[in-house]
Amino acid sequence: PLWLAANPQCLPFDPASGAEARAIAIAALQSLYVEGRHGFYYMALHDDPNDFTGPMSSLSANQALKGMYKVSELDTDIQQPRVRLLGAGLALREVISASRMLREDWGVASELWSCPSYTRLGRDANSAERWNRMHPGRLRRSSHLRDCLNTKDSPVIAVTGYAQHVADQIGAHITSRFVALGADSTESLPGEPTSGKTVDKHWIVTLAL
Repeated sequence: PLWLAANPQCLPFDPASGAEARAIAIAALQSLYVEGRHGFYYMALHDDPNDFTGPMSSLSANQALKGMYKVSELDTDIQQPRVRLLGAGLALREVISASRMLREDWGVASELWSCPSYTRLGRDANSAERWNRMHPGRLRRSSHLRDCLNTKDSPVIAVTGYAQHVADQIGAHITSRFVALGADSTESLPGEPTSGKTVDKHWIVTLAL
């Protein structure tokens, strides 16, 4: 994952459903073989059943290619504490379960986002930031990440089944409170007994609270 994130020729994706994988594959064929662009796509596919997000609209498919799209809105009760939960690949299943626990057990409303590519989100945000820095007198550019998340103040938790640094790529561009959670986030410290645990809904709920 570190090499994939660092390789500028690669667009890595971790789809959470068959619909996401289909949209990404079609876009890759269009980009590489029809438009003749250079580079390559990397897509992580899993043996586990992963069609738990439902069908995608054309708008959601387009936004998924940019790195993220909204799965569900925040509840309308403005009195409730709120949090925005992001998940990629199979980790999105734990995010959805955590959202249910937060709502039913703690009265916390959640906005859910699927993020097939934290890397693409981070690169796009970095590119917009660099352009704004180099062109201070021009109209500022935004990024897909900022358009999606920076209009509200609710905390953001980004979850990945890979190492934490994959989700951490977007942290510098989010203005509200942010925390990333990955497969190595709950590992034991050197010298401590190995817990054998990975990211699950309980860790997500704890961080949200």
